[in-house]
Amino acid sequence: MSAALLPFCFAFSSSAFAGDYVVSYAIDAGSLNDTGTVRSCRYGELCRVSSKSLDLSILISVYLPLRRNQKELNVSVSGGRSRPDCCFLSDGVDWRSFTLEESFFEIRLYEGHARRRNEFLINSPLGILYLQFSDLK
Repeated sequence: MSAALLPFCFAFSSSAFAGDYVVSYAIDAGSLNDTGTVRSCRYGELCRVSSKSLDLSILISVYLPLRRNQKELNVSVSGGRSRPDCCFLSDGVDWRSFTLEESFFEIRLYEGHARRRNEFLINSPLGILYLQFSDLK
């Protein structure tokens, strides 16, 4: 199913305004899937991706480097009212930071609860979030 979602999702990437970037997404959560594109993302600001069908909200921010040549990407996913125990990335954290070296990311999503201190936990897999960035300046 994921292979069928990716070409559809990334076909929407087109040029954006100066200083903006485009993020295309696909969420594969078993029988529930969603795709889309947000063209209005700006560096240093939160870019919100909403999936009404999955009741998820994804916050993305891309920061330009101050001294390094690599951009920093921060991703956070949260569930709405129908998903109070969602969403966590690996190790029970609710956000993750990446170096934006490539334009494609595959991020696994989990339901359960956040890690508390050194707690060992195994959350239930929810699905996979695919992010594709284009028009990065």
